Amino acid sequence: MKLLRDNLRDYWREVRKAGQLGSPKPGLVALCRQLRPWLHSLRDGVTPMSLGLPWVTFIAIERLRAHLRPGMKIFEFGSGGSTLFFIRQGAIVCSVEHEKAWHERVMLELASQQVSGHSVRLVSPELAADGSLGNPSDPEAYSTSDAVWRKHSFHNYVTSIDSYAPETFDVILVDGRARPACLRHALSQLKRGGLLVLDNSERVEYARAMALADQMKWPRTDFIGPGPCNRYFWRTTIWQRTS
Repeated sequence: MKLLRDNLRDYWREVRKAGQLGSPKPGLVALCRQLRPWLHSLRDGVTPMSLGLPWVTFIAIERLRAHLRPGMKIFEFGSGGSTLFFIRQGAIVCSVEHEKAWHERVMLELASQQVSGHSVRLVSPELAADGSLGNPSDPEAYSTSDAVWRKHSFHNYVTSIDSYAPETFDVILVDGRARPACLRHALSQLKRGGLLVLDNSERVEYARAMALADQMKWPRTDFIGPGPCNRYFWRTTIWQRTS
């Protein structure tokens, strides 16, 4: 009972703070609807992978679920619970992963689930020759603010999406490394009517890349609220290509 009370206290604390994420607060009905899955996701041992859900906000997951149809083509920067989620909606999923250990774990999980319709590529970053890279907020820098990978270039990882024809994908999820560069390369690869998804879009280092997407004049929606397994609220932004 104390754990439930503490969780509810944390939840409503985050509700009060939600306006600080740069967009209007989510509505009360939506917040109440998300409370139950959020509490479920906080149980010991639960992860987005075990839930089979993307690690984005719950209301963004609802938007994706409403959009998806069997046979749609998805590209993911980053893999895991989202890969399972898209496959279970009948989509054809192409993912790129940068970390070998996580890639192996994802592949084992997909094998244990006996699912098909996916390609999860391992594209490891390259150590920069001179040890110096551009600003991670620069969409042309192919770098990350993650201290572990700060001296590595994600050029091959990011540009892996360029091996497909323009306007191939119905959904592109940007939830891996070097997200500003990923977002820039994703713009031309999205079909008309498709969704471009950027997670953790409240982070200031993504502002320059988000401005590029906003310049396309595609309808944009910011989905603020809780998501799987985190005790804080964050923001997932989705653009829908209209031209």
